[in-house]
Amino acid sequence: MESETTVNRIINLTGQRVCVYDKSNTLLEAWMPTPDKDKIDYKLISVKCNSIDGAPITSIHCEMSNLPDPKLNTYYIVNRVIATHTDRNDFLVPIRIHDNDDSDEFIACGGFFINFR
Repeated sequence: MESETTVNRIINLTGQRVCVYDKSNTLLEAWMPTPDKDKIDYKLISVKCNSIDGAPITSIHCEMSNLPDPKLNTYYIVNRVIATHTDRNDFLVPIRIHDNDDSDEFIACGGFFINFR
């Protein structure tokens, strides 16, 4: 059973406009990106930690700065890297990405996923 959550605000921290479309490609909603000063900065660090039968096993750590503080009834659109390296359940990640000719200018998706840890 699907439920809807009352959300007062969605803040787009991806750096690109995010557009949600339904199955018939009708635009449902769009969010403009926040100013660059509000974007989350991150850096992936890979460390080889082992190998199995000669195949390297790498641990990946993500260093992040400028994470927004959680706010009541506020969600943040972020990329998958940021969402999967935090325990935050207020981060939304675009899913079911649609093909669009201007992919550098906006993200077209069918919805979001959220971490429930």
